[in-house]
Amino acid sequence: MDVLNEWLKEHRNSETIMDGIKRDCVIERIVCKDGYSFSCQVNEYAYCNPRKSGVFPYSSVEISFPSDGDSLINAYAENHNASRDEDGFIKTVYSYVPIKTVTNLIKKHGGFENGPSTADIDILNEGYKLIKPSFGRHITYGKHITNHIIRVIDINKSTLEIKCYRKHIMGDIKYSVMTKAEKRLFNAKLEEMGYENENKIYIVYGETYYGGYGSYVGLFGVFSSKDLAEKAKTKMVKELFEKNKNNDWADVTSTDDIDIYIEEIEEDKILDIELGGYAE
Repeated sequence: MDVLNEWLKEHRNSETIMDGIKRDCVIERIVCKDGYSFSCQVNEYAYCNPRKSGVFPYSSVEISFPSDGDSLINAYAENHNASRDEDGFIKTVYSYVPIKTVTNLIKKHGGFENGPSTADIDILNEGYKLIKPSFGRHITYGKHITNHIIRVIDINKSTLEIKCYRKHIMGDIKYSVMTKAEKRLFNAKLEEMGYENENKIYIVYGETYYGGYGSYVGLFGVFSSKDLAEKAKTKMVKELFEKNKNNDWADVTSTDDIDIYIEEIEEDKILDIELGGYAE
């Protein structure tokens, strides 16, 4: 269920007495981080769809008496002669406003005052849940892929790294590559927190020829995280050492003699990097 329907369900009061009638309604106004607020109702008396009480999720809701006008919802105003400010109507009801429109309205004003922020709304609406408690400088989200597998996204506020894992409920954890959609979602979270994390990739490359004069530079992989790149580097160093340690022509006596490097670069940028090589 989407974030707005979850909020309405959590703040629902089916025992409210209004005008002597017991009604299922939301007494608390939605207040956004910038102070913008409005009433949002879903019940059999409200202009919502479905027009019944307690049948979540709703596809549209009734908004009324916002603290300020907003052009996002003007088209849904019931009374176009109502009091208004320069941005829209204030003292009126807005009928059958789509959930997506109200969600965008809340995001426009910074998210919920005491709830999900603008970035969190997008993350939660994609099926991720905040894993509590988060430890130390970490913010961690999880999303069930199957009944047994959880996709975990971890934000390290100290290093500004975002890591992705595939976790089995029995405890097995493996690194995973983030999708472009995930990068967009969680980089937006970092930016909202006051950090800026450019999309970076890590190239692992190095010398493959240790048999005397000459140089052959190999590319061993392109990775979305530094951890994965470091693992690939370690693997290649070991393999090249084992391959060359008994070669009489190679000056290889330890893994320190294996030249493998990691280059950190930004995505979607034209570069002019000399990886290496040798020619006479």
